[in-house]
Amino acid sequence: TRAVTQGTTPGETRAFTQGTLPGETRAVTQGTAPGETRAVTQGTKPGETRAVTKGMAPGATQAVTQGTTPGETRTVTQGTTPGETRAFTQ
Repeated sequence: TRAVTQGTTPGETRAFTQGTLPGETRAVTQGTAPGETRAVTQGTKPGETRAVTKGMAPGATQAVTQGTTPGETRTVTQGTTPGETRAFTQ
């Protein structure tokens, strides 16, 4: 496992676990502003999950699981405003 926390500003946390192999997880929290959380698990193989929470405003939740293969689920909660929840499985 390779972990890097880089390029952060006060109140931000950017964590990268990269160069993983099947069965490992790549997690990225990047580009966040205070109160936001952006989580990315990418470059996955079958059986792994790619989750993206990005472009959020405080109190909103936007979750995306994309690029899946058979047996995986794509769930999207996007374009929300505080207090709203929009769920898409596509």
